[in-house]
Amino acid sequence: MKILFISPNPIWGGAATANLSIAKMLIESGHSVIYNDEYLKESVYDGIHIDHSPIHRKRFVDRSIIHQLVIKESIDIIIWNTLIAIYYNPEIRKFSERGIKQICIIHSLSLSQNIKGKLIDYLISRTIVNMSAIVYVSQYTYNSWNKYQIVRKSNVDQFVIYNCINQGTKKDTRISDLSKIRIGFVGRLSEEKQPEVFCLLSEISKYQYVVYGTGPMLDKLRSSYPKVTYKGLVMNVAEIYSNIDILVLTSKFENCPMVVLEAKALGIPCVAPCVGGIPEIVEDGFDGVLYYRYNSTEILSAIETVLSNYSIFSENCQNKSRDFMPHNIIKYWNKALNLK
Repeated sequence: MKILFISPNPIWGGAATANLSIAKMLIESGHSVIYNDEYLKESVYDGIHIDHSPIHRKRFVDRSIIHQLVIKESIDIIIWNTLIAIYYNPEIRKFSERGIKQICIIHSLSLSQNIKGKLIDYLISRTIVNMSAIVYVSQYTYNSWNKYQIVRKSNVDQFVIYNCINQGTKKDTRISDLSKIRIGFVGRLSEEKQPEVFCLLSEISKYQYVVYGTGPMLDKLRSSYPKVTYKGLVMNVAEIYSNIDILVLTSKFENCPMVVLEAKALGIPCVAPCVGGIPEIVEDGFDGVLYYRYNSTEILSAIETVLSNYSIFSENCQNKSRDFMPHNIIKYWNKALNLK
């Protein structure tokens, strides 16, 4: 079975990381995968060979590129990224007529739920019903898209499959000096992630605060919150989480955030808002703490709760992260690929 995984991501983020981890899992389980991302500079990333065919950049001028790739490589299944799929709806229909199975993996609704964002989501809903199957990364994501009647009443097979993550090396859970505790934010510095809520904590608490990521808010955050250490975009996951003791999320919404799974696999507890799909992967009081208001006092209280029993939280993180290991997630993907 030969799979073409189309996932061009002009902006590096959680969806790109998640798709690459899925592709790696499929390859390691014996599937032949061609991973397309024309924006990823590397020819090989984490053992995955990257195809740089400009499927996204030439979506308006040369649609033959994808046909040539499918024919040349004798593709059996195409896994689509949602945003690129809406440009190729006619091709999706043609591939279906030729017996090629197609799956759309959906990470979220459009980030901006303004008129443009809602129009994009509507167009996506009209596209994904032409697929053989739809994979959502959380029950929350499934519920979000099934508000569209055309999706809810379609005959397309729909699956909820959480993102996968490899087991990490367990961190030292001993806390000897609270003044050296490092509280981390990992993600894009943009409005929907609300990094300013995180950075504000540095002004009112004694811990060290570090931000990994870049985005349009970086310069403003640097000038407004100088006590925070800004590391920029770091691709090395091990480097990031070796310098964090607790991960804090401040997003307006999330679906199945990779940063939470990455941290948990390394025994790093998470403090996060009770929004979107986060409660599906963080058990409040067990492997992390959920908060309900974007209030500094409430977030700091959650951090203190984790620190008061850090070793137990860390142990629970590693134990719970096994649910998201490739050997557990692949069985669900095999069902989607075989459409059983």
